[in-house]
This record gives sequence, structure tokens and C-alpha cells, in this order.
Amino acid sequence: MPLLFSENSSNKTLLSFLTGKKLTEPEKRLKEYILFITGKKPKNLALYVRAFTHKSAAKNAKESNERLEYLGDAIIGAIVAEFLYKKYPGKDEGFLTQIRSKIVNRASLNQIAIKIGIRDLISHFGNLSSRSSTYGNAFEAFMGAVYLERGYNFSYHFFTEKLLKDYVDIEQLITAERDFKSKIINWAQKDGKKIIFADSIYEEGTKNKMFLVKLYLGEEFIAEAIDFSKKGAEQIASEQACQILNIN
Repeated sequence: MPLLFSENSSNKTLLSFLTGKKLTEPEKRLKEYILFITGKKPKNLALYVRAFTHKSAAKNAKESNERLEYLGDAIIGAIVAEFLYKKYPGKDEGFLTQIRSKIVNRASLNQIAIKIGIRDLISHFGNLSSRSSTYGNAFEAFMGAVYLERGYNFSYHFFTEKLLKDYVDIEQLITAERDFKSKIINWAQKDGKKIIFADSIYEEGTKNKMFLVKLYLGEEFIAEAIDFSKKGAEQIASEQACQILNIN
């Protein structure tokens, strides 16, 4: 499927919807996609247009997907936390936090986005690379749109019964090797390279103290992660880096 919205078309398609004009072909394809993936016809198609519009394709921040991305991130976190709380009643907070981090980290959301076809719906994202978090960001924005249109209960069942069930192997995540930090450090040392973790406090959009960790291979930025503990963020960033660098 070709890119759904070009840099010049996203605002036009949004405008045509708001003014009641006949839907464009891209809008029709988007409407069909929302029906296919959620089982519901979109009541506010413009909301989903915005969810797939990167800031590089928008005239201003309000027309980009950044605000929906912010909302979707919080909704996904709440859904996964509730799901794991119910699914594993005998597990402690550390276990639940670790598995939640594995499900909602950028690499995992990128994969879900690609598997459900969001990559083909993205409008215009500039110069992308295999290290881009674009797809996961768009997926978060999409979930933000679903939440605004359908509410939490629908979003919860859609995410857990459709997406988690079909596209995430939770048991595999539990049994997978957890010490990704040691894995990538050992890999780098064998090749005479150096892994650097740069951490800082992350407080944007949350009342809780969180840690932002950026991982570098020498001077080259590779991955970053946010978590409630510095060790947790290091592990998540290391896991993403292992996937990016194809370290088995």
C-alpha cells in the first residue's frame, strides 16, 4: 500500500472531512482500515488523519500526531498494567513492571505497528532509517485516537484481545534473556568497541520520577528508553540496541 498522505495532502484531506466534502481516496482507504482493524467505523475520521500525520507534514503542532501520541502512550501503559495485574495475580511489582516495559518499549510497539499495517498509513516523516521510532509513535497516536472516540473499555479490549493476543508472545517475553545490558557490553568488548549509557531525570508528562537513558556505541547514538528505575531504562535501551544491531 502506498503512503496514505503526502506532505501537501494531509491538511487538504483533513479540511475536506471537516467541511463535509466528499471523501478523498486516501480518506476512504483510512476509513476502511479503521473498520478492518478495530471492527468499528470511525465516527471522527479527522482524528485518525491527525494520528498518522507527523509534525514534518503538519502546518503546526496541533495538526500533528504529537498530542495524540502523548495520550496514547499513557493509555497503552494503563491498559498493559491492568492486563498484567489481572493475568498474574501472584507476581510482585518487579515482575509486572519488567514485563510491562518489554511490551510497551519502543522496539515492541514498532513491531506491532508494522504488523498491523500502520507503516503503510503514515503520511510524511522525512528522512527515516531503520532506527526510527516513527511507527511506534504513530501507533501510540492511533491508540490515543481510539481512546478518544471509543473510551477506555473499548480500547482495553481492542488492545488486549486483538493486538496482544495476535501479535505479542508474552510467555516468550518472560522466558527470554533479561540481561540485555551485559549482552551488548560483552558484544562491544569483543569488537573493541565501547558502550556508553547516559542517564538523566525525565519528568515530562508525569508526576512520578522517571529515568531517561540514552545508549551510545562510541559516539554514535543507538537507542533510548524511559523507565521508573535507571536499571530498568538501561535494560530496555539495551534490548532495543540488541534488536537494532542484530545481536542474538
